[in-house]
Amino acid sequence: MPSRLLARVLTAFAALLIAAPAVAYDATKAPRYASPDMYRPNVDRIILNGPGSTGPVDGMSVTVPGGVSRSLADRAADVLNAADFGVKADGVTNDTAAMNTALAAAVGRTLLLPKGTILVDALTYAPPSNKPITLRGQGRGSTIIQKRTATPNNVLTIGSNPSPFVLNDVRVEGITFDGFDPTATYAAIEGLDLWRVTFRDVEVRKAKIGLECLSCIWVTFDASIAQKNKTGLRFNTYGGASYPSTPPNLVQIQNSQVNENTVLGIDYDVGALISLRGSNVEYNGTTAGAVGQGGIIIGPNVGQFNPGTVMQGLQVEDTWIEGNKGQAHIVQQSGRSSYRNLLFWTPGGDTTNDLLITGGSYTVDNVVTSTPKTANLLEGPNVLAGNVIQNSPSLALSIDRTKTTVVAPRGQGSRVRLQAASIANNADTTVSWGAAEFDDTGALTSGTTLTVPAGTSRVRVSVGLGWASNGTGLRKVRILKNGAEVAATTQAALGYNFQNLETGLISVSPGDTFTVSVYQNSGGALAVLTNQDDFFVMESAR
Repeated sequence: MPSRLLARVLTAFAALLIAAPAVAYDATKAPRYASPDMYRPNVDRIILNGPGSTGPVDGMSVTVPGGVSRSLADRAADVLNAADFGVKADGVTNDTAAMNTALAAAVGRTLLLPKGTILVDALTYAPPSNKPITLRGQGRGSTIIQKRTATPNNVLTIGSNPSPFVLNDVRVEGITFDGFDPTATYAAIEGLDLWRVTFRDVEVRKAKIGLECLSCIWVTFDASIAQKNKTGLRFNTYGGASYPSTPPNLVQIQNSQVNENTVLGIDYDVGALISLRGSNVEYNGTTAGAVGQGGIIIGPNVGQFNPGTVMQGLQVEDTWIEGNKGQAHIVQQSGRSSYRNLLFWTPGGDTTNDLLITGGSYTVDNVVTSTPKTANLLEGPNVLAGNVIQNSPSLALSIDRTKTTVVAPRGQGSRVRLQAASIANNADTTVSWGAAEFDDTGALTSGTTLTVPAGTSRVRVSVGLGWASNGTGLRKVRILKNGAEVAATTQAALGYNFQNLETGLISVSPGDTFTVSVYQNSGGALAVLTNQDDFFVMESAR
């Protein structure tokens, strides 16, 4: 093409670009792809033409299918990106100033963090008024905020001390917080006076405390990890809260891992109701048998702001607890706690007990241990009454049975058959029994006696027996508990008499004995008969 003609074409094309009106971004025409990154927008790039394409975007708009037109400036302001404030996330640059500037700009908004390692000295989100924030990284392990040096500062502090107000609705997602040195950095994250705070897909590591929440209410730690700290998670109160000494109520740890913390996995006190579900608490603590080390410690002051009431403490369900070293996997010093569907997997010698309960009350249901101990569950003298243990036969127990009921599985018990005998006239006679049809609990301790086994607090005892045919006098059958009558029946002679008797459900203690006594006054000796209907039964109901 001649050079003159080429010049004319280029000039005309340039004029078209200059004259072009502002354009609307059409999301249906944007390049799209299936990305595994849940936080990355589904747009690869946007090419802007027309006025403002290299300057302000005031004249441009965005329209999504089925939506309304909005200015591009408004659309860009919905979510802030830390990279726009100079955060490099290259693992080399000191990003402290840029990150703190981005946090200050994100008051009440969402701040996106780029993939990479963001090196900082200390970060703070302490807005001048109650404004929420969402910090959203590219996923735990992909976005890492790491301390640059070994100093006492937290990696991230949310809130202030003293706190002028409660800070609501804080969310932290998809970020790893690395304290660099667990002997120096106080906390990977410290939250102060927060209500409704969520940590999801978060990792806290290499600090004295992974996550510390003081005077926080409605805390959720979900699909997250606390590892390689001194203490993984800590929840307590502090005097600088806007409501003095607000307790850390309603803490939920779910689908998470708390592992390889050198002193303690979870430390909780003062508040009420900490829930641990579907999680692992593993290999915390370093010294077998050491006081103050292990998996979980519930302190002595649960519910202290509700004097006279035993508040809900630790609620554990569907959780695997393994390999912690210390006094016990779980130490409960106060509160009303519940342990359901737990597995204690204990290499020999790591802990003295699986459960050490020195205060408060508790329920244990379907708890299994891999390793028998002298006491898998040990009660201290200050445990309150009203405790229940059930469906947990693998646990060796050291408990006060005046305070704690061990529920035997329903339907377990003993049924024995009558041994035929001649009963003297006009005399109470203890009946002898023969072979047991079944004796699940080993209750048949002699030819005449059923003995209440360990772990049983309520039973139902019944008897049925028949007399030889005789039409004179009375026939009487009694059930005796420890030699005292608890049930009796008397019939006039009917020729052939068969008598049934039941105690109903009664309270017992291990070692209590039951026997059957009979009486007849036919005028001579009279036989009790063995047949398919005779029985002496003790059923463990609780």
